[in-house]
Amino acid sequence: MPMLQHRPLAVHVLLAGLTGLLYPLCFPDFDLGWLAWVALLPLHLVLATATLRRAFWLGLLAGLIAFIGIVSWVVTAMHLYGKVPLAASNVLMVLLAAYLGLYVGLYALGATWLHRALPRLSLLGAPFLWVALEWFRTYLFSGLPWDLLGYSQYQWLTAIQIADHAGVYGVSFLVVLVNVALAETVLWVLDRSRRSSEG
Repeated sequence: MPMLQHRPLAVHVLLAGLTGLLYPLCFPDFDLGWLAWVALLPLHLVLATATLRRAFWLGLLAGLIAFIGIVSWVVTAMHLYGKVPLAASNVLMVLLAAYLGLYVGLYALGATWLHRALPRLSLLGAPFLWVALEWFRTYLFSGLPWDLLGYSQYQWLTAIQIADHAGVYGVSFLVVLVNVALAETVLWVLDRSRRSSEG
């Protein structure tokens, strides 16, 4: 963890932005569903040393970038079929992406708090938080269930068997659990290598 701690803000922003870029690639039209298992990893690496405030803003940034990639089709729908001016369509799309990105910001804030306050529960707590926020996003304000993380695995039958009992949220839980476990492993290896080099 300390190896990331002294990195400049730009590195934190780049890693959070990388999560934002990877997320839409997990879904059609790109269909790189395997990326979902590591898409949250860059964000989690910076959350390990971020303040709660920075964690929220990094999560919001990741979510904004991700959902701009996901809801960009809204511009075409509003402009061509709704006759909304192109500039206004783009502004409305960014506002929608920012609203959806808030959920990732809240996740980043909550996951960081869990990691500090309840470290033994954070491995399971973070996936529960992600799934809860996906559920709220699906049903709050008439619902915006676009590209829930579990949907990225629609081509991988082994991964989606759990959906028979837990729905798409169970698949999302599993994917986030792997991301968090990978992040914890990477941080542990980095910390161990730092300690051995100092010793």
